[in-house]
Parts: sequence; structure tokens; C-alpha cells
Amino acid sequence: MHSLAIPCVAMSAINGYLGGYHLILALRRPQAREHLPFALLCLVVAAYDLFCVGLYNATSLAQGVFWQRQQVRSVALISMLTLWFVGRLIGAERKRGIRVFIAWFVVLTPLSLGQSTSLVLESVPALKHIVWAQRPLITYYEGDVGPGFLLVVVSALLAYGYLVAALVRHYRQGRSRHVLSLLIGNAAYFAGVINDSSVASRIYSFIYVSEYAFFILTLSMAYVLLNRFVDLQVNVEALNVNLERAVVQRTAALHRSLEQQSAMQEQLLDASRRSGMAAVASEVLHNVGNALNSVNVSVELLKGTLQQSRLSGLTKVVRMLGEHKDGLAGFVASDARARRLPEYLAAATTQLEDERGSFASELESLRKHVDDIMVVIAAQLSHAGAPAVTKATSLAAVLDDALSTGLARSAGSGVELQRVYESIPDVAIDRHKVEHIVARLIANACDAIDGSTAADKRIWVRLRALDPGRVAIEVEDSGCGIAPENLTRIFNHGFTTRQDRRGFGLHVASCATSELGGTLVAASEGPGRGARFTLTLPHGGADAASPPVR
Repeated sequence: MHSLAIPCVAMSAINGYLGGYHLILALRRPQAREHLPFALLCLVVAAYDLFCVGLYNATSLAQGVFWQRQQVRSVALISMLTLWFVGRLIGAERKRGIRVFIAWFVVLTPLSLGQSTSLVLESVPALKHIVWAQRPLITYYEGDVGPGFLLVVVSALLAYGYLVAALVRHYRQGRSRHVLSLLIGNAAYFAGVINDSSVASRIYSFIYVSEYAFFILTLSMAYVLLNRFVDLQVNVEALNVNLERAVVQRTAALHRSLEQQSAMQEQLLDASRRSGMAAVASEVLHNVGNALNSVNVSVELLKGTLQQSRLSGLTKVVRMLGEHKDGLAGFVASDARARRLPEYLAAATTQLEDERGSFASELESLRKHVDDIMVVIAAQLSHAGAPAVTKATSLAAVLDDALSTGLARSAGSGVELQRVYESIPDVAIDRHKVEHIVARLIANACDAIDGSTAADKRIWVRLRALDPGRVAIEVEDSGCGIAPENLTRIFNHGFTTRQDRRGFGLHVASCATSELGGTLVAASEGPGRGARFTLTLPHGGADAASPPVR
């Protein structure tokens, strides 16, 4: 192989690789429209380089003319594909000049393929012996150029002249900073075509350099595409950074919005609950007020009857008889007042009997009115069984609020409080109902300690997790304890061991626990040994909270 053919083989391999790579890109990314003409151009240039290898290794006129004709035909395709690529790259594909030149080469290419004799005249040998440093370098076995050859070369020169002008105009307009490399590549190719045309026409003697000019041209185009890809990646990375920053900002804004919505929901829940409590209180006060008016009337009647009663007269009679107890017989015989005592006592007895009947009637009326008040209260207690409103809540915070409420009655009594809380995530429960239950258990523990003579006054509050979906709350005291037979009776309505209590607190707590689907159990080792109440509640996790609509 001739030494000048070795660089052509290397350039052909590089151009073939570039052409295959960008052809794959063109097929996979059809929106990048400049890759297809560049891929075809590289493949044609790779073929031109192989034709050069054939020419440089030719040893006869027939071989040399064959490869010479293939080179001239390739020049037409290279010119057309270069116009196509540059037009797409700078956005001038639809301009009249580009379209005219492309159309001309579309016509010229098949003509050059068919008119072999017009390209190179095999009958007129034009062997060229190239000497370098007074030593023979290479002999080109070629024929004389024909009119077809001149037509292709002149067309290529005109086309590349137009491209150079278009690139200069595009560069001056500042549309792309990479156009300068294309100008350098096209200038190299322009010089190569001039040199090879002059050598082929035997104007002067020199080696052919078009293959090197084509290589510089394809490298300049690859450089432009690579820089465009790098710019695209930089823009994508900048967009990603901006997008990440925007996402962080939007996420922070969303978190703030969610926090504000959560706070508003809390306020709405509290306002709704207060509104409901106010409505219930208003209804209770209205109904109880009506009953109390009737009670007041009965009380006024009893008061008036007592004021008009003869009890004060009987008191005077008893005092008068007491003053004359030693001479009672003489006093009755001699005093006119004493002689009227039987008549007075008979009238007083009749009046007192009437008063007793009136008192009994009014007391029955009072009992009925008190029953009416109890019915009103019981009706409102039944309303407390409405569906619960659950929300994600910290049980530790609920217990602390319940402690502040339940311990109010033991303020200053020296009760020692011990909290033992396990770390439990927020759970979906009815916060207010659970707080109400625990507050009643704390109040019951305070009462038990007040009823105990032991010096140790302590209350333990424990929070622990059971199996998934259940928690346990324990309230233990060192108070008076519970007899074994009363461990279940203490939850009955009206049951109490203290004369100053009505026996409603634990019963209400037990009912509320049942409404929550939980259990409330009491345990004690006996009187004087303290007691422990265990409240077990189910929960659905923080995600199971019901909507705040009431």
C-alpha cells in the first residue's frame, strides 16, 4: 500500500464511524434534523477516502481512471449534502439559494453517474509524476478531465462560495458562536477543491489534498454538533437546577399552606365545638329555666303558707302553759284565755292538717319539676353519643391537657404526679372525648387520694403501645382502693361510695369509652391499696383522620 493511502484509510474509518453514529442519532432523535445530512455526508466522504486509496495504489491507466471517476461522482454528492446540512444548521434550508443549489446537484448527481466518458477521457492519458525533494513521490494514473468534470467542479465552487457568504452573514448577525469553525472547514475545502482542480487540469504539479480538506470539513461540522449538544446539556442542567429550586420553593409554600390549613381546621373545629356547646347550653338553660320557674312558684307558695301558719301561735300557747305548769289547773279555771285553748287547738289542728296537705302537694310538684330537669340533662347526655370527629393527634399532648383539667380539684393537696409516656406517633382519635375520659379518671384518682389516710399521695399516668392499631392509657393512684365486689359496679349509673358524690363520672367515662370502641377496666388489690384504671383504645393511624366537616 502506498504511504499516501494510509492516512486516507484512517480518515475513512473516522468518517465512517461519525456517519454511523449520527445516523443512529438521526433515527432515534428525528427532531434533531441536522444529524441525518451530516451522517450521510460522513459516509460519502468515507467512500471518497477509499476511492483515493484505490487511485493511490493504481498501477495502470484503467485502474486509475476508474477510481478517478468515482471521486468526481462523490464530489457532487458531497456538495449537495454539505448544502443540506449547513442550511438546516443555520435555519436557511428553505431559502431560495440553498434550494436552487440542492436541486441542481440532485439533477447533476445522476447525470454524473451515467456520463462516465464526459467526466474523465480515458482515451487521453494524463499521467502525473509527483516529485518531492527531487525524489519521486507518487504517479497518478489518470485520464484527461472532460466537460462533466469541469461542470461538477465549477458547480461545487459556486455552491461553496454561496455557503461561505451565508455563514459570514449568519456569524455577523450573532446567531451562533460556532459558525466560525464551519467557515474554517469550508475555507479548507474550498482551497482543496481549487488545488485538486488545478492539479487535475495540469496547471501545476502537486499532490491531491481534497481528502484532507473533506476531513477538516467533517471535523468542523462534528465540532459544531458537539458544542450544540454541550450547550443543550448545560441548558438542561440549568433548567434542572431552576426546576429543583422551583420545586423546593413550591414544596415549602405547600408546606406553609398545609400548616395554615391545619391551623384553620383547628380553629374551625374549636369554633364548631364551641358553637355546638353554646347551642346545647342555650337549649339546656331554656328547658331547665322553665322547670326552675315552676320550682320557684312552688317555693313561693310554701313560703307564703309558712308565713301564714299558726305554728307561731302554738309556740305562744306552749310558752304560756310552760309559765303556769305548777298551777296549771288553777290557771285553766281562772284565766279566760285558758278556757279558749281547746277551741284554739282544734282550729290550729285543722289548719295544720290543711297546711300539711298543701306542703305534700307542692313537694310533689317540686319532685316532678326536678324530674323534668333530670330528663333534660339526660337527653343532652344522650346527644353526646354523636359520631366522633377524629383527627391526627398527639396522645401525650391529650394526656397533659387532661391532667391540667383533672388535677384542678387537688391543687395544693401535695399529690405527686409521675408521667411515663412511650414514644407513639400521632394517631387518629376523637381528642376531646379521650381528654374528657382521662380527666374524669384523674379526678376520680384525686378523690380516692383525698379519701385515704395514707401519707403517700401519688398518681401515675402511663402511655404505651399495644399491638398495631391499639394504645393503652393507665391511671394509677395510691388512694383508698376498691373492694373486689365493686370493681365492676363502680361503672354503674349512680353507684358511689362517697356521700358527697352522685356516681356519674365513671359511668359517663365508661359510656364514652364504649362509643370509641375501647375498653375501661379497673383493678385494685383491695381497700387501702390504691387502684389502677386501664383505658384501651383503637386507632387508625394519622392517615385515618376524618375530614373536619361537622
